[in-house]
Amino acid sequence: MVIDIRYIRQVEALARHGNFGRAARELGMTQPGLSRAIKTLENILDVCLFDRNQREITPTVYGQHILKFGKPLLRDSERLEADLKLLKKGAGGELKIGAGPIPAEIFLGRVLGAMSRKYPNLQIRVIVERPTTLHRLLQKRSVDVMLADTRVLDDRNGLDITTLPGYPICYVCRKSHPCLERDQFTLKDIFDYPIATPWIPEVIYETVAQRIGISKAELVRFKNGLIECSYFKLLIDTVLNSDAVGCGIEPIFSREIREKNMVLLPVTCPGVSSQYEIVTLEKYTLSPAIRIFRQTIMDVLLNQP
Repeated sequence: MVIDIRYIRQVEALARHGNFGRAARELGMTQPGLSRAIKTLENILDVCLFDRNQREITPTVYGQHILKFGKPLLRDSERLEADLKLLKKGAGGELKIGAGPIPAEIFLGRVLGAMSRKYPNLQIRVIVERPTTLHRLLQKRSVDVMLADTRVLDDRNGLDITTLPGYPICYVCRKSHPCLERDQFTLKDIFDYPIATPWIPEVIYETVAQRIGISKAELVRFKNGLIECSYFKLLIDTVLNSDAVGCGIEPIFSREIREKNMVLLPVTCPGVSSQYEIVTLEKYTLSPAIRIFRQTIMDVLLNQP
């Protein structure tokens, strides 16, 4: 028995809307037409897919089973159609990107700009989230590719990972910060002040704690305060208007450093850097759009000033 993908699409729409009229409009069908289609499928399978009453329409256990296995088929079908359009039109179709907050702010805009110039018909959608959320979206195929730091993931099995060039971690403060009056300044001295930072992986805290000779538990207590925010303007304004020391990668603070509103502190932590990666699912062949995306990232990062 072969179930037409159209039937699965109809079951999914009806389950989501819980109403024949709304589901039919979404599918471009008449309400009687959708009702007949669902009834035909029920006759073919010899099961009842929906419980119907005057107030609601809900999937039965058989309907739920179709939804469980049918939704991935629908996503694959949509992906197939998009990829074929891309191949046929030479840059049409759709690409869904999941990006971590920092790469989204630092270089993704330049990548998308370069792609738009070369492939203007490519439709791109971007979701910005933390890596763990992006990993779930990738597994559900709600995004085609993720651009993030995977060191935080508990399970990297089944992932095809391309690691990008990293940025070293730097430390900055406002130009009139009291720490600048010190004759010497060490990595440990930074924690005499509040720390303002984007969200960073736990592995970085472990490395920093080891470098300054304390336990990670002691470090992450942040006895002088922690301000964690991945919205960069807020982070920069915080550093400019307080005694907080900014911690992150240099591109976050580069304009303020260049305009001499911030000072780049002469402190480093060897072995601590960003680690952003292009991640796809191993079991799926890369689509043309993903290949274009991956190559464009490499081109932009290799040619950045």
